[in-house]
Amino acid sequence: MNTPSLPAADALPAVAEPLDEPAAESSVESPAESPSAPQPGPRDILKTLYARFPVFRAGEPLAIGIDKAVRVELPDLPKKNLRIALSIHTHSNRYLRNMAKAGQRLDLQGASAGGITDSQRQYAAERLQERLRKRTETAASAATPPSAAAPETPPAALRNRPKKTPAQTPPRPEKAAAAPRRQAEKPPAPQKPLPSQTLENAAPLSLAEKLALLSEKYARK
Repeated sequence: MNTPSLPAADALPAVAEPLDEPAAESSVESPAESPSAPQPGPRDILKTLYARFPVFRAGEPLAIGIDKAVRVELPDLPKKNLRIALSIHTHSNRYLRNMAKAGQRLDLQGASAGGITDSQRQYAAERLQERLRKRTETAASAATPPSAAAPETPPAALRNRPKKTPAQTPPRPEKAAAAPRRQAEKPPAPQKPLPSQTLENAAPLSLAEKLALLSEKYARK
């Protein structure tokens, strides 16, 4: 009985890999999505916008919702820093001057993208006037010499100021009425005779009295 021989290994058909298994996703993050990658700040974003779009360089009034158009052109920009950069740009003096006199807004390509209302133009003009007024006041206060200010009171003048006397309280009516009565009840004080009057009214001493006085004087010594 003949046993059938097996075919060689090279003659077997190759088994195809299954196609329904998904390929392994790459774990490498892009630089824009990586949390450790440094993000451009608002000033850096403004430099990029000025270099790429002429409407930003010229400070022209921008279309409403221009941030969405910028993100389409530059999707890697962080949304928060982009809004800060646009706020800095739209509040600059050059942008407000163009808003106060322009009649239409422009998109990124410089095409018309809507008009500007009178209230918007008035708001831009008022902001410019307020900034100019504050700048003028600051310059005037800085240019004022120290001597023009109100002179300060020196310490010596403060020490030499007269002291305030307390207001005198008027006496009560009963005390004021009793004071004249007490003065009337007091007897008059006896007046002492002056030395000159005592000598004039005294009687002249006799010779014997004078001798007695002299003897008493020498006896005391």
